[in-house]
Amino acid sequence: MRNTKFRIFEDAANEYRWTFIARNGEEIAVPGESYEELDECLAAVERVQGYAPGAEVEDLTTPSPKEHESDSWFELYQDDEGEYRWRLRAPNSEIIAVASEGYHNRGDARSGIELLQNQGPVAEIIDETEEDGSGGNDEDGDDEDDSNGGFVPPADPSDPDREQFA
Repeated sequence: MRNTKFRIFEDAANEYRWTFIARNGEEIAVPGESYEELDECLAAVERVQGYAPGAEVEDLTTPSPKEHESDSWFELYQDDEGEYRWRLRAPNSEIIAVASEGYHNRGDARSGIELLQNQGPVAEIIDETEEDGSGGNDEDGDDEDDSNGGFVPPADPSDPDREQFA
């Protein structure tokens, strides 16, 4: 089974970015910015790996959100289209990671947070900026079978907004 990973790449503007990818190949998180230097991008991944596990969730979608007590924190919120999103803030309040997509329900957004908290610190870092161009032969460049495993949110029967997954 494939593992989660951080993929480092150079974008169209020749700046560096990362993406956190689940076992099923789905993009879960992206940075809040791009980086001019590769070392800056790698340091940003290390910050996410360090801050995510202990970060509390401040749910801004509830009438009285509980304030975080940890140094870093996730903010769970609804965007203008009503989709649930999250962002990870460092101790200096800088946004260091954001959900790569909006979720239809709060439970799925929380599952994305939990995946980053639990798997982010041990995720493999794949640097696709190396000049040799080796990145595997399949669609996502890792030479692994993508048909099994993946991001399946854990069931939370107490969340009334939770979609049912087969």
